Amino acid sequence: MKKALFFPLALLVFCAAELDAGIRFFGLDLSGDRLLFAAASSRDTRSQLFLARLGSLSVSRLSALPERLEVLDGGKTLLVQNAYGVQSVPVSGGLPRAVPGFSSAFGGEFAAPGTSRAAVPSEDGKWLLFVDPVSHARGDLVLLERATGERRVVSRDMDRPGRFFPAVWSLDSRFFLYAKAGKLYFYTAGGNSPPSDERRRLIGEGGIASLCRTGGGFYYLKGSSLRTIRSADLAAKFLYPRFLEAGENMRSIPFEFDPVFDSYWISGDGSSMIFSRAGRNVFYYPLDETSETPLPYIKLSPSFSLRTVLWGEGIATIVAEERDGNPLAYRIDGGAFTRLEIPAAAAALSPDGKKAVVWGNEGAVLYDYQNWEPLQTLTEKPALSCVWLGGNELVVGGGERIERFVFEEGEETQSALVCLSSISEYGFAEDGNGIAARSGAFWFVTDGTAPWTETDTPVLKELSRSSSRYRVFLDERGAGFFDNTPMVRSLDDAKTFPLFPPSAVARKSLARESVRGTRPSEMEGVFAHGSRSSPRVALSFDLYDDDTGLYYVLDVLARYGITGSFFLNGEFIRRHPGAAAAIAEAGHETGSMFYAPVDLSDARYGVDRDFIARGLARNEDEFHGATGGELALIWHPPWYAVSPEIAVHAARSGYKTVGRDMDTGDWISRAEARRIGMEEPSAADIIDTIMDSIENGSIVPIRLGILPGGRGDYLFYRLELLLDAVIRSGYEIVPVSRL
Repeated sequence: MKKALFFPLALLVFCAAELDAGIRFFGLDLSGDRLLFAAASSRDTRSQLFLARLGSLSVSRLSALPERLEVLDGGKTLLVQNAYGVQSVPVSGGLPRAVPGFSSAFGGEFAAPGTSRAAVPSEDGKWLLFVDPVSHARGDLVLLERATGERRVVSRDMDRPGRFFPAVWSLDSRFFLYAKAGKLYFYTAGGNSPPSDERRRLIGEGGIASLCRTGGGFYYLKGSSLRTIRSADLAAKFLYPRFLEAGENMRSIPFEFDPVFDSYWISGDGSSMIFSRAGRNVFYYPLDETSETPLPYIKLSPSFSLRTVLWGEGIATIVAEERDGNPLAYRIDGGAFTRLEIPAAAAALSPDGKKAVVWGNEGAVLYDYQNWEPLQTLTEKPALSCVWLGGNELVVGGGERIERFVFEEGEETQSALVCLSSISEYGFAEDGNGIAARSGAFWFVTDGTAPWTETDTPVLKELSRSSSRYRVFLDERGAGFFDNTPMVRSLDDAKTFPLFPPSAVARKSLARESVRGTRPSEMEGVFAHGSRSSPRVALSFDLYDDDTGLYYVLDVLARYGITGSFFLNGEFIRRHPGAAAAIAEAGHETGSMFYAPVDLSDARYGVDRDFIARGLARNEDEFHGATGGELALIWHPPWYAVSPEIAVHAARSGYKTVGRDMDTGDWISRAEARRIGMEEPSAADIIDTIMDSIENGSIVPIRLGILPGGRGDYLFYRLELLLDAVIRSGYEIVPVSRL
């Protein structure tokens, strides 16, 4: 072998740690008019391989990182979703293919690092649903017919996907339900055209979490009323939209359901329910009994997040995960919860309910679901996703390769390569036609169209960045989620152009001086924003009363590799010492918000130097007692009720007073909005407002916890969407102190 492109993992980790943004290109290798290059995402540093044909300026994928897998076409096709977009791959083996008619923020090939599934296929694979962006936080819900590429706009002005995609298909693929602005609607995909007036397709109030699929339709939980919705109910609802409540009432349950925080699962036979209250208290409730006995339940630690519920053969298994990856599982059988040993927190049940696969960084393991005994280890290398093709066949999306496994009792398990997931070396074969790549310990070859096949160590051409017609190089300026840009110099006509046209990527904001002048928040002694000439911003997370949303926020920041600034008051620390410790352990900057949530603008407080000094010192003691560490010497008064005098008093205690240069309005509750005579701003409204206001040096305040008076949704549960928007606009997110 002469020379291949080799990228050690340490280099990729360094790149991801240094760069907040999304995708970085490297390793250009040119042969004639064919260009090989690799890319890595800050979300997953495994290298992806691409092939560009410069004559036609077309780019194709040669690997597919299986962040999420779904089965289409009766088990013949995989839909692969990742930070680079959506592709299909033949289960029999092949290279990734573009999905006709599907476009993304980057011209159909790349998608922003996703917050959820970019597209949701119908169960029969004929249709795809996706949200086509029209702003940072909103888009149009589009129905795509895969066979023809025909697109149909279902609903406009939708929230873009966050933790959950806002639509779900029926199991028979005849219709789907979607959530918009706190209401649920229906739409039929084929057959008779649904009413164009969205109001005639209204189901009722709720969110996507209000729905649970059944064989014939959906369960719909509204308040404490559990209903069933079938296609026949929707036909009646269409004819008499104002008079009929959608679905048939099944029964009342002893819970009041909140679609923002709660979730539920119902067994296949409809006899039992698992109900999760804010992801903390998990109850088992038999729906076919009227017993008054206490309901069995488990209480999860705040550091654990409920990941999934498996329900087969009348046995439910609840799987949760701690922020450090530690898995937790309970099984309920016969009305009592028992703890299970489980190697990872991702799991899926086979269609016949007899087997389960569990996967994670330690590999993928097959279990007998009834007695929870391991049957075999499918791989000991990291697995990103798994999907069942049948009772004895599944696909494991590993970090190196996507493989199909077939197993029969008493026979040796058969495995076959579907596609490469990532590569560590690559290059053109010596004859200039073939392409070779190493994934893990093995080499594979393709001609750019045929499936990868395993080969011996190949002989490769020397790396080249020029040919008789082209030269290629990397422009480090980048744009949006691209940290740099592959550039092509055409020697025939002396033109230089980016491989991806500027229209295909979001423009990166340029460093600029502020044109807004002094704002009311910019007062002497208060740090309201950083330099207006550097594209850096900070996120300021405020915790007043409770820690709802904190662990979700910590998860998101960890996945993006972002360090935030958290401000805590002493009362919060006393009530939630574990939350304060979790923030410190995660390496985030923690500032003070005084010893108690008091309004320092209230004349009843004698706000002098001693009062401020004692309040700040008391909070230091509370934080040290909970974490063993020290607060950063930054603070802001509760509710940002600051004055120049307060800032001077704090400075004498060694503290920098932090302000803000925008008010996100995420503190406005439903009750507060009614009181002041305004409409409650949705989280999508808030994100679009932030992005209209943000500039270099901005401090973006985000309040955590449930608001007294309630809200329809919360900005902190849309954090991924906000991060995508901020990073796409070219800003680096840093702690407040780095501003």
